[in-house]
Amino acid sequence: MRASAIFLLTCLLVLTASCASQDRKPISEQLRQDFKAADKNGDEALDRDEFANFPLPGVKFEELDTDNNGKVTLAEIKSYIIWRRVQAEGQRRYEEERRHGN
Repeated sequence: MRASAIFLLTCLLVLTASCASQDRKPISEQLRQDFKAADKNGDEALDRDEFANFPLPGVKFEELDTDNNGKVTLAEIKSYIIWRRVQAEGQRRYEEERRHGN
């Protein structure tokens, strides 16, 4: 258990560093534009109706509304995307280690 916690922490640190590097683009301008287009009332947050017009297929409003205020901000969306990247990277590394018998 301790080894997997260390592994996940290491993955998080590596991914955070790689997101900040120039190899990986930060959250794209397209994401900002899509958010702005979906934000019909211009309050810099998406309610449920506005979120329905946001192109993030397969993601539920509740997954993004982390503070449960009935709105999703661009910061919440960015956090979700980074979290998913961390999960994917951790899973990839875990599977790679299993294949190599570590």
